[in-house]
Amino acid sequence: MRFLLSQGALPRAHLCIAVSTLIYICFLVEKFEQAILCFVLLGLIGSLARTDFIGIAVALLVAAYFTKLYLNDNRVIKSSWGVIGGALLGFILIGLHNYLIADDWLSTSARMKQHWGTATPINPFAPLFQFLRSFLYIAPLTGEERVELRQQLLSAALYASPVFLIVAGTIVCLLRNRLILLLNDAYRRLENQPKIFCLFLTAIFTICGYLAIYSINTMGMQSWYSAHVFVPMVFLLMLFVHIVAATSTRWFLIIFTACSVIVVTNLLIFFTTSATYYHQTWMRDIGLAVADGVMQGKLPTHVGISDAGIAGYYSDGHIVNLDGLVNLDIAKYFPNHLPCYFYESNLSLAGGFGTSEMLSPKIDWNSFSDAFSYRSQTGESVGLRKLNLEKINAIYHCDEFVTAMKNSTPEEG
Repeated sequence: MRFLLSQGALPRAHLCIAVSTLIYICFLVEKFEQAILCFVLLGLIGSLARTDFIGIAVALLVAAYFTKLYLNDNRVIKSSWGVIGGALLGFILIGLHNYLIADDWLSTSARMKQHWGTATPINPFAPLFQFLRSFLYIAPLTGEERVELRQQLLSAALYASPVFLIVAGTIVCLLRNRLILLLNDAYRRLENQPKIFCLFLTAIFTICGYLAIYSINTMGMQSWYSAHVFVPMVFLLMLFVHIVAATSTRWFLIIFTACSVIVVTNLLIFFTTSATYYHQTWMRDIGLAVADGVMQGKLPTHVGISDAGIAGYYSDGHIVNLDGLVNLDIAKYFPNHLPCYFYESNLSLAGGFGTSEMLSPKIDWNSFSDAFSYRSQTGESVGLRKLNLEKINAIYHCDEFVTAMKNSTPEEG
């Protein structure tokens, strides 16, 4: 029951995929052309699920006007405005909710990621990696591995670009007649079906838009970031298969079948291998250990741990998240005074600050804390640091920092 409640509480990525699918279907079905309220509702639900869903609505509206310009077909204009109207309504409602609860138009996670973005370089490989994982499971990389892979890819791209251009040019020359036939057939099919043409542009604008946005701030990239581009990618893939299969020989069907078998096999192995979920199991055990420690009186009422969504759920509310995504106070101390959060909140046991710590000056934990561990009666364990708040204040000058921060904040009224 606990698992079902947890899954029911956090379906945002799945809901975005479902809404995107329904938008594509409704655009293609004639009877929904005048059902503007339906598109408003879909835009609203998508925006409430994830506020960055509005990017899909913008891509759809731009594609609709391109369709009107090039094919002189304006049937999808009203529907596009319906989607973006619903998305804007959801965006405004979320903003008002954030302002009333936290006195900030942006959510806590968005505000913290804004801080992260100022400390990270532009990197298109991270979102591309997550987009690829929509079809092929690839084990996530550590921070050092990501940096090394990025350098390797940049180096490879630098040296391989001339070779790639030569090989690609040779293939185009050898297959130019078939490619011209394929492109002409594709254009003819899209020209005769304005709605397909509109969704084709929507898919391209959506993928390019989210790739550009996510490249600006790659910290905290997760697999569910590809939820907005999953349906566009599938649509483009199916459109490509439909067009190419109609003009190609059986070699294409053989290659496509082989690729499909590889993808299906990869996903079957992923979903049936328990080791894939090791991190989630580990975080669950941490939460259970904290809950048991608090109940036994061996741990304080609140313990600080980063990336603690799963752990916090199983701890029965005894964990304070330290990465800042659901804890607005962390942003005040980022990046140079993170330990002062412990001092101000009077936490005596805590772990690291996760991603926020990765983007901050190195914290010498041994200078103000000692290693501490607790094992529950059922075997779950948690490793923390026992904090010395006086040393934290002495090292990071927390009293002076907080006083300066309060003086720099304008008083209300």
